Amino acid sequence: MGKEVLCISQSIRSRIEEVNGGMNVLKSDVKDIKDNISILKDEIKNLKNGIKDSKGYVNAEEDISTLKIQFKTLKNDIKDLKEYIKDFEEDLHFLKDDMKDLKKRQEDTNKFIQKLEPENSNSYIEIISKIKDINIELEELKEIRKITKENCYDIARLKSVKQLGE
Repeated sequence: MGKEVLCISQSIRSRIEEVNGGMNVLKSDVKDIKDNISILKDEIKNLKNGIKDSKGYVNAEEDISTLKIQFKTLKNDIKDLKEYIKDFEEDLHFLKDDMKDLKKRQEDTNKFIQKLEPENSNSYIEIISKIKDINIELEELKEIRKITKENCYDIARLKSVKQLGE
């Protein structure tokens, strides 16, 4: 049993040495990290002092703040534009439907006009023919009027001669 205790004790010692070695490595790593943190803290202090002391840094901070605001505004503008485009596309859809309807109406109107054109051209010819006939009759009536006017004088003269003779 003494040997077993000795083996266990040696095993524990070697494990303790391993842990101590690991602890030393960790302590060294922690020290390096603390040094890096300290360096970073100093750099942050220097940057803060530089921002306070230097107008350029202050303007840069203001520019960054302004750019952030502008970016948010642009995002909102883009959102509004997307909504506008969506509304426009919906309106465009209705306009396309209206265009189709108007094209159909135009085609129907063109078909109706094409159907009427021959009828109208015949009507036009008939109307011109009737106008010519009316003009001929008008000329004949003018001639009859002229003759009647002349005959009226002759008739009136004959009546007066007849009355004189009675």
